[in-house]
Amino acid sequence: MVRPLPPGAVPGPLSSGGPASAARLPSAGRPPARRRRRPPARCPCRGPAAGRSGPGEQRRYRRPFLDTDRRTTRLACERQHLPVWDDPHNADPAFTRSRVRHEALPALEKALGRGVTEALSRTARLFRDDADALDAWAERAARAATGPDGTLDVAVLGELPPAVRRRVLRRAAIAAGAPAGSLFARHIEETDRLITAWRGQRPLNLPGRVEARRQGGRLVLQQAIR
Repeated sequence: MVRPLPPGAVPGPLSSGGPASAARLPSAGRPPARRRRRPPARCPCRGPAAGRSGPGEQRRYRRPFLDTDRRTTRLACERQHLPVWDDPHNADPAFTRSRVRHEALPALEKALGRGVTEALSRTARLFRDDADALDAWAERAARAATGPDGTLDVAVLGELPPAVRRRVLRRAAIAAGAPAGSLFARHIEETDRLITAWRGQRPLNLPGRVEARRQGGRLVLQQAIR
């Protein structure tokens, strides 16, 4: 006896002495099922931005052993039978960091006693916290001082502490096109004098062909027209 095929089936190969088998076809009009794509795994070395990284950015590396000295790290690796690799550049006196590590710091330790490196590390952390707070203050001050045309209100800038005001000026100069690596303290100080010591100075030429000038009660930083 031959059984009728169910809807959507086609005859399959005949087996000896048995009924015809049926291969199921997908129903008409129904697309084949798709596998759900899993979201990419998040790299454990990435995390929320903090400090000077800026809001919304992602850190690329984590450095959990920065506060641990070399001797302690090496001893921990030896006890756990972990291989230790020494970067040859760390012993090359051609690099400033190598001379500081092998010459300057030992000289300070000898002259001032042990603990100089730890004290410098603590001071650096305090300075970093202070710098982060000043950067956040400068960001708020820049929003308050910047007009719709991008110029800065001299009166608002004049009320700021010098450390905050100079950060605002540096941000504005970089936003106008000045390369950050070519913008030195003397450039910011001269720009600051357009606010604190205004005597009708001529416009300043900053790196990146950026011009800083005072126009009435506004400070203008923009690309120079030549």
